[in-house]
Amino acid sequence: FNAPAFFSATGNDKYNSLTEFFLTTSGAPALGITCDNPPHGTVGTPYSHAFPATGGVPPYSFTLIGGILPPGLSLDSSTGIVSGTPTLAGTFNPKIQVTDSTLATASVTCTIVIDAPAPVVVLCDNPPDGTVGVAYSPGDGQVEVPIA
Repeated sequence: FNAPAFFSATGNDKYNSLTEFFLTTSGAPALGITCDNPPHGTVGTPYSHAFPATGGVPPYSFTLIGGILPPGLSLDSSTGIVSGTPTLAGTFNPKIQVTDSTLATASVTCTIVIDAPAPVVVLCDNPPDGTVGVAYSPGDGQVEVPIA
């Protein structure tokens, strides 16, 4: 903010002159928060993204005030980092508020997209025939692929 302040002073000269001074002060820049382009996440893969605060007077506190975060993710109230391992695919629009030490607030609504995991594809090149009732083994080089 700018605040002019007026001061008067009398000199020792024969005119007893009045001098006017202007004083301009600056406060902290306005508090803000940005989405900062949240990356797409994938179900089952760890995710982390910071929603940076600017201006104001630190320290900051972050709160979810609207919408929802993807299930499996949480907001760290002191850093503004959303992290965790998402459990559901979809598009989510959380509204995050930052509060500074003077209790000024700012908020932003962002979009976080969580994608479904890529399907697991198992390819077999000419596996041997099996027989009902007999244990099956594809031979040397057997590979187990867990499918969740």
